[in-house]
Amino acid sequence: METTERTKLGKILESDSAGPVRDIQADPIATREFLCFLLGEENYGVEAFQVNEIIPRQTINPVPCTPDWVLGAIYFRGQILPIIDLKILLGLPGSQASPHSRILIVQSQDISAGINADQVYELTQIPVDKIQPPLTVLEKIKSDYLMGEVLLNNRLIILLNLDQVIEGARIQRRKTS
Repeated sequence: METTERTKLGKILESDSAGPVRDIQADPIATREFLCFLLGEENYGVEAFQVNEIIPRQTINPVPCTPDWVLGAIYFRGQILPIIDLKILLGLPGSQASPHSRILIVQSQDISAGINADQVYELTQIPVDKIQPPLTVLEKIKSDYLMGEVLLNNRLIILLNLDQVIEGARIQRRKTS
């Protein structure tokens, strides 16, 4: 697939990878493709192969008896998907939806969900040797959700471990039930 095709953020993202990303030790110049977005004024990224689609923010239906980080659910392509507010899950200050707000339809193992994003701005290749471990000053629960950090074009991008985010959300839901 050509790079220019991949930069169209409004279309469905297709995976370049059929499985796990290559072993970092085996290939020091390996890169991973990340979709970058804003939560408030902070830059975040998730691995692109886990993003199925990016859709405009729409009406989110409240769901009773759910944790505060579940905004509600949407009906999308024949499925009812929970919408996760990463700001609440990560302990960030909230903000109102804007015309730039999007929902990332993501897949983690067997679970599909939506993730609220204030703005999606880039699909980029990041060399794995540039990814630094997350800050050690973060709380354990929050650092579990992070893959690492990278400085790219003078922006610090926090890379999320989406599998851990979804699994952590699942475990927290069980604890609050």
